Amino acid sequence: MLQGLLTLPIHLYCLFGRYFIVIDDVWDINSWQAIGSALDKKSSGSRIIKTTRNQEVACSDEVYYKLDPLSHDNSKKLFYMRLYGGEDKCPAHHPEEASQKNLDKCGGVPLAIITMASLLVGKSREDWFEVCSSPGFYRGRENKQVDDTVWILSLRYYDLPSHLKTCLLYLSVYPEDYEIEKNSLIWKWVAEGFIEKKTGTSLFQRGEEYFHELINRNMIQGVESVEGFIYCCRVHDMVLDLIRGLAGEENFITISNENGGTSSRHKVRRIAHQNRILLDQSHPDSHRDMTQLRSLVALGCDIRGVVLHPSIKLLRVLALERCTPPNIQEYGRHWLEHLGKLVHLRYLGLRGTCVQELPEAIGALKLLQTLDLEGIRVRGHGMQVQLPSSVSLLTQLVCIRSDEYTMVPDGLLQKLTSLEELRISVCMLLFDSLKQFLKELGNLSQLRVLSVSDIFMRDDESLQVVLLKSLGNLQELQHLDLECDDPVTGNTPASTEWDKAVLSEHLRHLLLENTQFPCVPSFIDPTLLPNLCYLELCVGHVDEAGLRALGGLPELRFLLFGAADYNWSSHKHAAVVNIAAHDVFFHKLRSLKLCRWMVLLATNDDSTSASFSIWREE
Repeated sequence: MLQGLLTLPIHLYCLFGRYFIVIDDVWDINSWQAIGSALDKKSSGSRIIKTTRNQEVACSDEVYYKLDPLSHDNSKKLFYMRLYGGEDKCPAHHPEEASQKNLDKCGGVPLAIITMASLLVGKSREDWFEVCSSPGFYRGRENKQVDDTVWILSLRYYDLPSHLKTCLLYLSVYPEDYEIEKNSLIWKWVAEGFIEKKTGTSLFQRGEEYFHELINRNMIQGVESVEGFIYCCRVHDMVLDLIRGLAGEENFITISNENGGTSSRHKVRRIAHQNRILLDQSHPDSHRDMTQLRSLVALGCDIRGVVLHPSIKLLRVLALERCTPPNIQEYGRHWLEHLGKLVHLRYLGLRGTCVQELPEAIGALKLLQTLDLEGIRVRGHGMQVQLPSSVSLLTQLVCIRSDEYTMVPDGLLQKLTSLEELRISVCMLLFDSLKQFLKELGNLSQLRVLSVSDIFMRDDESLQVVLLKSLGNLQELQHLDLECDDPVTGNTPASTEWDKAVLSEHLRHLLLENTQFPCVPSFIDPTLLPNLCYLELCVGHVDEAGLRALGGLPELRFLLFGAADYNWSSHKHAAVVNIAAHDVFFHKLRSLKLCRWMVLLATNDDSTSASFSIWREE
């Protein structure tokens, strides 16, 4: 029942023991009955109002009101208001005939009228007539075979630029209610060639623009982290039904799941296996021609044999996510047979998938752009999989994503100078190899995302010196995660070299885990980091200057502030900042997490300013 409640927008107002509840857009009778059973029907004077498009739900109560469609005159007023700001502002060259035909198809539904008008804004007269005369566009509207909401979604889809349509159709590879991780999705778009180049913008950044445009057009639903950042998306069931139907008609994607999936034409261009047993694919399928296959995605599958048929040679995307074999010893070695023959492969993803080893044949994939191994699992608990040394030869790589379960070979970065995203653990690198790795980071001038964990700094500050020199070269960096550990204490005192650090002005996310600073470092400066949204920092004490530097970061939304284990006995007094009404102080902060710090915000006697105090918890 709770799940059903959470899927509905519920607005609750409680006044003196009575309530007035509005429940918007109840889809089915079962949901309504579940909600109704949780409500107190004996509360005198309380009222519950629900809206629905389902006649059965509406008739389940004694009193209901059926909202009629807008009249022709009111429909016309709304249409012209959205187009021109009012009927009286309609231009002389307005295509009246096409306007009337398009308006008639909306059937007096306000949202349909507004959507149609939005689609036609700025279009030429020829486009207006094209819309009203398109048989496919109005298919099923004459006899109301198509639900209003579905038709409105179709309108929105019709209005998408062609490149956005392609990107949206690709989302049909995912099952219902699936949280689609933003970055991995965009890298798949890049690998498929869906992203149009734009001077001065990388393909990934262009893909991000597409992603956010689909959110703004209400075609996908962005999912925010607690810090307020969109990290993944979902596709509404009705949108998913729409794009699956369109993808099937165009032979864009074939779905294969436990329910049978979608039928396909003889030639398969893309296939998505969803939550099913995937048997050995080494034998040809008489019903499907896989020679033109460009994308193979398996999500949550039980894999029992070879994934790749030898005839598959044009594959650009191979993504096995959250897949497991019933017997890793029996099937694990043979999953990726023929991998080295996929010379067109751009994306190889094994996110959350159980493997026995990564084949050395990965080094033959000269066009590979993305290698995604995050969450990869190996044959035993806590064991690691070795990243083949041949990966260092893949000069087209722009993204490597891995974690502590992937061992990094020596000399990995020497030739990988095109990387834009690097997430990696270096726990198995010995001192000299680690130092070389940190030095070679400085050659990755296009890097936007860098996450390095398990950097064992030891007592030698030379590693921090090399690291900081490299960071100074990464002036495109937007996301920086560094986990620097001491093998004994787990924490690393910050070198004085950090006072000279020059970080990218584009930096939005900065996490310095286990690096302990004596005070707020000098690079935390509103003029140096004007775009910083996320910050995790650990310091020994805070003075007024440091507090003003933190509070002055204009875009900061999330701050995790830890207390370093320095001798802080001489810094027991609170740092206090007086904030005037016109001051910009933590202007956009949404989330503040404190570890062994106390804060107090109090209004001053003049009532026009406040004081912000922070001190160490004893």
